[in-house]
Parts: sequence; structure tokens; C-alpha cells
Amino acid sequence: MELMEFSECPGVLEIVEHVLRSCPVAVEVWSRVLPREELLQQSGLDFDSWLRWNLVRPIRSVFAEEWRVSFAIILWWLWRWHNGVVFSDVWHSLEFKIAWIHSQLKDVVRAFNVTSHGMEGIGEYRVRLVGWAKPPVRWVKLNTDGCSKGLDEQAGAGGIFRDTNRDWLKGFMYRIGSCSAFIAELWAVFMGLKIAWEHGYRQLILELDSKLVG
Repeated sequence: MELMEFSECPGVLEIVEHVLRSCPVAVEVWSRVLPREELLQQSGLDFDSWLRWNLVRPIRSVFAEEWRVSFAIILWWLWRWHNGVVFSDVWHSLEFKIAWIHSQLKDVVRAFNVTSHGMEGIGEYRVRLVGWAKPPVRWVKLNTDGCSKGLDEQAGAGGIFRDTNRDWLKGFMYRIGSCSAFIAELWAVFMGLKIAWEHGYRQLILELDSKLVG
């Protein structure tokens, strides 16, 4: 899989391995979280072997959490940060990245604990499977969503209209600017209802995934 040229590595046509492993931006992260001896052991591995090595071995790192969980989260954020530089020219310091990974790890471990042991101290809860259902005949369903990035608080909103045959009618998306996820959800609903009115969708069902907004 080939990617566009990355300004951190001029003249390099990047592949996934470069972004996640050998790019200087990735190398500085791995060098901060793993002991030098471990890095030397991994240096001769090809990409597939490197992935397996880190996913199956109990490797010691600067994080207290299980390494394979830490490894997966680091991979994901290396990819996100790379895209942030390429598409939005958003850069972050190494100190920020390590602190951010640590916070993400704590959230993941907390979520696993809730799943495994129940929501202690939170009260009664229920698990409900959610799926999309088509609207009645001559009705239109609008699904909206809004989100805010955890890094620079840039927010966006969007939605999609579908009919009783599940066919796509219209879609929209907007870059809002800086706001919370809650406000982004509200903007998505507002813009969706505005578009619905302008296009004569009077028999409309609105669905969204925010209980606060709903």
C-alpha cells in the first residue's frame, strides 16, 4: 500500500511499515517506550515478524499495562498522527504523544475492567444491541452524528437520508470548527432538520447515538 510523500521524510514514498516502524517520527516513539536491548532484538525482524513479536511476547515497556494492548494503541496513534500531519499540518511533541498514549491506555484498561467485572459503583445497567431499521412507506429516516477530535478539538458533523427501500437519498457533512462533541451532535441534528425541511421531507424519523441530545 503506497502513501503520499510525507514532509518528515522528503523523497520517501511511504508504505505502512515506514509510517508505523521506520519513519523518524515512529522511531522516536518506540525508542521512548521500549528498552534499548529490546529495540536491538527487534531490529533484524521483517515487518510481519515484528508485528507477531510484539503481539505475542510479554515485553517490558515504560507503561504498566499489558504490552500487546500498548502496542496496538501506539500503532493506531502513529497512523492518526501521520494523517494529521499530511492532511491538516498538525504536529505534536514527543512528550505530548507519550502522555496521550498513556491516557488512552488507561481508558482502554478501564473499559476492559467494566466489561469483565461490571460497572461497579455505577448502578444497574443493561446491554442493548442496536441496529438500523428501515422507515415506514413514504417516510424518510435521517441518521446524524457529530464528533470532536481529542487532539485539537476540531469538530465535524454529518448525516444521511434513506427511504423505506434503504436507498440513499441525500447526505451531508460539515467542518464546524472548535467545539465539544455534544455541540457537534447538536449541529448535526440542526443541519439535518434544516436540509430535510428544504427538500420537503415532512414525514421524517431522526436517529442519533447521543442520549443527551436525543
